[in-house]
Parts: sequence; C-alpha cells; structure tokens
Amino acid sequence: MKKLISVLIIMLLALFTVGCIEKVDNKEVTIDENQVESNDVQEQVTDNTKFVSFKGEDMEGNEVTEKIFSENKLTMINIWGTTCPPCINEMPYIEEINNEMKDSGFELIGVVAGGKASKIDAEDIFNKLDLHYRNLLLDDKYLMALKVQYVPTTFFVNSEGEILGEAHIGAISKEEYLEIINGYLEK
Repeated sequence: MKKLISVLIIMLLALFTVGCIEKVDNKEVTIDENQVESNDVQEQVTDNTKFVSFKGEDMEGNEVTEKIFSENKLTMINIWGTTCPPCINEMPYIEEINNEMKDSGFELIGVVAGGKASKIDAEDIFNKLDLHYRNLLLDDKYLMALKVQYVPTTFFVNSEGEILGEAHIGAISKEEYLEIINGYLEK
C-alpha cells in the first residue's frame, strides 16, 4: 500500500511539472469540411495540416482570423489556461523569446483556453506579469478541432497557416523553444 501511494504521488508530481491536467472538453466538432474532424483524441494534428479556420478576438477586442499567420514566416501558438501554473510560469520567458525574435519573421500568439469566459483572469495574469504579446480569446470548439486536450499546448504555424511538426504538450524551456524556432526559421 505504501508503495502504491508513493507511485501515485510521483505520478501526480510529474503531471504538474510537465503540464496541467486542465482538460478541454472532448466532444466532436466540425469547423468545415476542409478542417480537422475527429472524436479520436489519441490522433494528433501534425505536420502540414492546416490550422483550423477561426474567427475570434484578441484581448483588446479586435476581431482576428487565421489570416494573422500570413503576417510572419513563423507563428508560435501557445494555448494556456488561467489556472495552470506551468502555463503561467513559462509566459515571461516566451515573451522574452517573442521580443528577441520578432525582427526575424516570428510572432508568439497566446490562446486562452476557455475563451471569453477566462478574459478577466487572463488580463489579471498579464497585468501581474507585465506581459504584452498578442493573446486570442477563441471558442473552445477550435481547440477541440485541433485535438487539444491539455494546457499548455504549443503549435508552430508557417505563413500559409500550416502546422509544422507535432504539438508540444507541456511547458518546455526557453532554450528548447529557441532551438525549435531557429530550426523552422532556417528552413
């Protein structure tokens, strides 16, 4: 019994150091026939899949669509939750990355899991941490179409709106992000 409890504690600690167990609802969503449609949460959206078509707003209330990807050679989409400590812990250094790389055709865009319902909490976090990168408030149906189950989840998207590689689930270090970003920008 003691051994079982020890194993459970270790597993819980591992989950909280890698990512939150904040889960996005797993119901089937259809965005349009050219986009992702699946109820299989094990399948992952990968290389060269188009990012879902979306319409939403940023934290300032400006309307945004997937056309924002055409503004840069590479966009990092970081999906995060307001109750997720690993998400919040990585935000200052991903903003540093955004500031360091913005002149090389790169932009970081955050997406708040929970959309407009999480706006007040997201604004509080941004104010407390003095963050300034663009954040979107999208309906969770878009996250479900991307098969996002946990936060943080990070995608990299080219100027054509195609997802590059696989989603990165859980927080990763600044150095790991920079290695990934530089690899995509050099292609």
